[in-house]
Amino acid sequence: MRRGIAGLVAVGVVVGGCTAAPVPQETPLGEATLTIVVPEETGPSEVPLRSDGSVDAASPRSRDLLVGPPRPDGSTVAERLPGPTGAASLLGGLLTDDERFGAVRLDGSGTVLLAWHGDPPQEALAAVAEAYPDVLVRVEPLDVLPGELQGLAESLLGDDRWPQVRAVHVRDDLSSIVVQVGVEPNPLTLAARLTAEVGFPVEVEVAASR
Repeated sequence: MRRGIAGLVAVGVVVGGCTAAPVPQETPLGEATLTIVVPEETGPSEVPLRSDGSVDAASPRSRDLLVGPPRPDGSTVAERLPGPTGAASLLGGLLTDDERFGAVRLDGSGTVLLAWHGDPPQEALAAVAEAYPDVLVRVEPLDVLPGELQGLAESLLGDDRWPQVRAVHVRDDLSSIVVQVGVEPNPLTLAARLTAEVGFPVEVEVAASR
């Protein structure tokens, strides 16, 4: 840098123990980029500067947020994902820590389907309705807590009353327990008996004979 140029001020920035080369400035910066060389990384990283020369650390992205392009002052605007996908992501994020929450998914028409045990979560549903007024949300009630479904399914294994049961699993949408059997002359009757046994819908799949 030529020190003899009038009106230029050398600005040095120290970020996290890393130094950046001084840059000249005549007027407040509208938008700039500072390249910081971090020894332990394989290459430089870039961070936006505010108009006063300070570093503007962008917020991390999340599943249901989009970070828009920087404004002239270096700040960013967070926007939610559009449409049913965003509504499903928001609803799942609001309910993920609740033991009554089973699953959230979209059907072919774009309706958000919520598998839920107990009374509907009105507060979360209202928040989604406010953010996505054009998206339909339907609650599919679960008769048992989602965390108990795998235990119910496994209880059907090793029972002398139905030795034909070979394997079990819970459907991803939590709509039913699937039981795989070998030879079974009447799978519908067996499904009805198993449903009554565990108090939850059971489907029977007959494995193809080899």
